[in-house]
Amino acid sequence: MEQMFKVPTKVRIEVYIPSWYNPDENGETKPIESRKKRQVKNEIIKKYGAISMHNATIEGIWVDETKKSYYDLCRKYEVCIDPKQDLLKELEEWKEKLQRLFEQIEVFIVYYNVEKV
Repeated sequence: MEQMFKVPTKVRIEVYIPSWYNPDENGETKPIESRKKRQVKNEIIKKYGAISMHNATIEGIWVDETKKSYYDLCRKYEVCIDPKQDLLKELEEWKEKLQRLFEQIEVFIVYYNVEKV
């Protein structure tokens, strides 16, 4: 009988990096500087030892509780890591940091378990 074993579960973290700052009081937007995106890329590599970046832009629309719509084009950065305690707390703190860096009301981050082959 062939022996089956389960490869340890990994956690995939996906971060959607915005292209534009939120609109100002006049509805005007300006592009987010490339250096800030590089800063996040380098932070992921330093912290987790790897990164995958998707070249295709992801068009996103987010509607807040006041029914105001926000549009952006994002790039997705992702990394798979070993599971660890306090990951949610770490990601919540990182999200707040990214919201300040990119001057965003919201930054979309997800994480989920994956099986690595």
